[in-house]
Amino acid sequence: RWIYPVAAAFTSAVYFAGKLLLSRQAALAPLQFLNQLVLFALLFLLFRLFCGLDGKLERMPGGLRKIICLISGMTLEIYVVQYVIIDVVRAFALFFPLNWVVLTASILLAAWVLHKLCGLLYRGADRMLAQVRQKGEKI
Repeated sequence: RWIYPVAAAFTSAVYFAGKLLLSRQAALAPLQFLNQLVLFALLFLLFRLFCGLDGKLERMPGGLRKIICLISGMTLEIYVVQYVIIDVVRAFALFFPLNWVVLTASILLAAWVLHKLCGLLYRGADRMLAQVRQKGEKI
């Protein structure tokens, strides 16, 4: 349905505008809970939007589908590296939204490197296991 993408885009704009306004106006600090309500609405709308896009993922162009599948396949690595990267980027004291862009790019890059390293380790372990099985040894 067309309402979910439009509402999600509008709610995203409201969320980011609220983040900017609340981070720059100390007098508005008591109203920060409003941004959490907007974020909840945004997440709900994104959930509904992406539930409807599931079937369309198969019909997407190959490059875009590969990027989406790569990011979804790196969720564990993203979770593992995010806390370390957040502390590193925080030291640079960048302002929103630049800090968000740098943080997101850094997390994705670090998660990708970890994902590739894990893939090498898995393949190496699989080769060793195949050699052991080929020799007929018990594990």
